[in-house]
Amino acid sequence: MIASGLACMFWMVQGRLATLTLEHWFIGLKTALASATILLLISLQKTISFNGKFTRASLTTTVVAFVDYFVHPGHFGGAGIEAIVTGLTATGLIFLISITILHVNE
Repeated sequence: MIASGLACMFWMVQGRLATLTLEHWFIGLKTALASATILLLISLQKTISFNGKFTRASLTTTVVAFVDYFVHPGHFGGAGIEAIVTGLTATGLIFLISITILHVNE
């Protein structure tokens, strides 16, 4: 959830973090909550296997990208470019967080 919100806010301001406003935070929170809810509901389905890293990464990227696309308009590129980049960034952040946690727990 944190990764999708941070990715959304980062790309909304195109990396210029000093320009973040309260509205950006609310949009990032909306994207994070909606993505987390959808991913939770999908994970409760017994018909989908979540064992592979590629499956989880693909699903996370797709869900975050779709949610971001529908929550707010893109700020750069075509209609869905920012949404796709946000989804990929969220997935990358999740990988970084999981690697960090694994190394801290060793």
